[in-house]
Amino acid sequence: VHFFISHFFTALREDGPKAVSSWTAKKNINVFKKRLVFLPINESLHWSLCVIVNPGSINCNGNDLSCILFLDSLKAHRKRR
Repeated sequence: VHFFISHFFTALREDGPKAVSSWTAKKNINVFKKRLVFLPINESLHWSLCVIVNPGSINCNGNDLSCILFLDSLKAHRKRR
């Protein structure tokens, strides 16, 4: 299990993947070997949570199911059309 801080998503959104690539590398953490990765999101005074289940199985043919759960009780962060 790995928990990111809420600033991770803000940095990723504003500055791109290079801005956050060292966050786990410096601590020698491989998120693709985790069963669960939690990514809290705070935007417009509202919290939501993204949970990545078995991130290492996304591009593999392993037995583990991989998925992304997005928990947003107010549906405030869904994509606008």
